[in-house]
Amino acid sequence: MRISVGEVQTGLLRHSAPLSSREVYQLLDGIGPGATELAERPIAYARSSATLAGVDCAVEAGAGRRLRAVGTVEGRVSLIGNHVVQGVASTVLQRGQGSDRQPWPHYLSRPGVVELLGRFPSGDVVGDPLSVADSLALGAASNRLLGAAQSVSHLDRRPPLRTARGWLRWAHVEREGGTQVRFVLQADGIRTLEVRGAEAFDVRTFAADVALHDWLLTTLLDLVRRSPIGVLPPAEAVAQLQPAIEHLLHLWLPNARGGLAGREMWDGLDQLAGFGRQWSSLVQRVRDVLALAVVSATLPV
Repeated sequence: MRISVGEVQTGLLRHSAPLSSREVYQLLDGIGPGATELAERPIAYARSSATLAGVDCAVEAGAGRRLRAVGTVEGRVSLIGNHVVQGVASTVLQRGQGSDRQPWPHYLSRPGVVELLGRFPSGDVVGDPLSVADSLALGAASNRLLGAAQSVSHLDRRPPLRTARGWLRWAHVEREGGTQVRFVLQADGIRTLEVRGAEAFDVRTFAADVALHDWLLTTLLDLVRRSPIGVLPPAEAVAQLQPAIEHLLHLWLPNARGGLAGREMWDGLDQLAGFGRQWSSLVQRVRDVLALAVVSATLPV
């Protein structure tokens, strides 16, 4: 059984406009040695090379037991549309050989793998993989990556709109049989995504895509709620919504890089969470306000 865990933090880059290709490369080169993936279609996308962070801590294994977790966490920074940035931290959990900790060269030779040492409960390697992700402080790792991207010198620190940071914690348990997907909005604002099944599946790309679209939906919903629709003249409501129209709406493109397996997974999740239906409803409301503002401007005074 293979278990992967990770966390993704998403935000709008602290810059007034999307970066140029040269600026994107400069930003990612400051995170790691160059970009490992650059694409323009179907949407501009860039990803840094991997960085590694060592971990050595205790994690809950279920049944009241604790295991020692030793290994490395892989971190990357991604840019979508040259304007939305994500800090991504993830690792694969595996049983260690025996219960003794190995020298660090052993773990460095297996990048992005954390070995669990100790007495294992029956059944799964760990009882709750999402709690293991929390114990490994993957959120702190993704936060550092996002902070590093937001701190590069050539950003003008003038984002076109204020947005909150999105935070998704995910786990993937590979197993035979049917696939189950569970997405939860927790009270603390963190989203959790748990996938069980789907052995041949790029869960990291899928989780980052879910995090991006949840952030887009949450951001647009917040802007619509705070706009004076129905209170002030339509033109004033449009003025507050204009940054979203210019910088966010065109970024909605689920499963841009996930392939057929990702499409099936996204469709299953969307049936449960209703991302697409809510996004379409919000976009239509923005367009209605825009149309009303145009009509109002053409009416005689």
